[in-house]
Amino acid sequence: MQRRWYLTTLALVAACSESAPSPTGPALALPDQAEHIFWARGRGPSAPLGLMTWHGGGVMVASKTYAIYWGSDWNTAAFAGDKITGLTTFFQGWGGSGYAGLLTEYGGQNGQITAGSTYLGSVIDPSAAPAGPPDALSVIAEVEKLVPVPDPAALYVVYGTTPRGTSTACAWHTAWSYKRHPVQVAWVFNLDGDPGCDPHDSFTAHSQGLAALANVTAHELAETITDPRFLGWFASVGVGEVGDKCAFVFAVASVTFANASIWHLQGEWSNTAYNAGTGSPNGVGEAGCVYAAAGGGGGATPSVAVGDNFYNPTPDTLAAGTAVTFTWIGSAPHDVIWDTGPGTLPANSALMFSGVYGATLNQAGTYTYHCSIHGSAGAGMHGAIEVR
Repeated sequence: MQRRWYLTTLALVAACSESAPSPTGPALALPDQAEHIFWARGRGPSAPLGLMTWHGGGVMVASKTYAIYWGSDWNTAAFAGDKITGLTTFFQGWGGSGYAGLLTEYGGQNGQITAGSTYLGSVIDPSAAPAGPPDALSVIAEVEKLVPVPDPAALYVVYGTTPRGTSTACAWHTAWSYKRHPVQVAWVFNLDGDPGCDPHDSFTAHSQGLAALANVTAHELAETITDPRFLGWFASVGVGEVGDKCAFVFAVASVTFANASIWHLQGEWSNTAYNAGTGSPNGVGEAGCVYAAAGGGGGATPSVAVGDNFYNPTPDTLAAGTAVTFTWIGSAPHDVIWDTGPGTLPANSALMFSGVYGATLNQAGTYTYHCSIHGSAGAGMHGAIEVR
């Protein structure tokens, strides 16, 4: 989604005013100020094929984060639940994690990305959150109200109590400036009970709302680190950033952060893994999604995408004793029914709309499988794995 924002400079501002109701500083001369959107399931354009490329700008070498909770409901235990404490743990554990480390293959004119990250804290603003989807300038004004001088190396994540409603976005991030200070901002809707943005986390003890917020936060933070001012890394403006190419791809059950917290997160795109063929497949079958830096387990578990009426890749080749993960990426129900193979076959998967299923193939030989609804042995939706 590409929308260009223009800001009218106010000629007269009270000299004693330190916080304006909307951004008042002149914008940086950037090529485009659109919201870079994390689309809900089944919405928005497909991510472009191929590698991400560098567009000559900077990156966040060592990121910083600050959380703003907008709306009075954040002060109520019934709404807040485990979300604020959980997101605090998320941000505190991001820095130094293998998941943050996966971004270190990218660099910019200001240096190479590191896994370092500093959590700057959070604040609850009990004023009324937007009744519907806010525009970018409204969210930037909210940040300016609470943070008069933003840190140029930080992402300010605004979590609203506003439900997504008919919006096609789960979240978005953008970049602007106020009072001559550059700022990076993300907006995240209230995703409680929202099926379009639900990561289907049955692997941790987090509430559904926290799991959804954590997943979209990982997406937006990774994209801001690699493309903070929209001159960094992407395949196509607005839809091809590091998170877009692996949106809702969950090839591993959980990711462990540096503080030992556990999260169910989508993969992020790796050019290196894609070139080596070691990543997990994304929604269009490109094997470039990883969950940790090379050597840290990201993309190390072979993965087969379970799409609508296809498995990808098939045939596949694995070493004996390897665990393979099947990741549901379509919208229809599918399963994995084993047909043939050496020795005792693995247990079949359940019939699922989403999620992951794993099997360990211990003996050399050819294993075949199919979907009980859309295929049969050797026909329709079926696949094979050669174990050596």
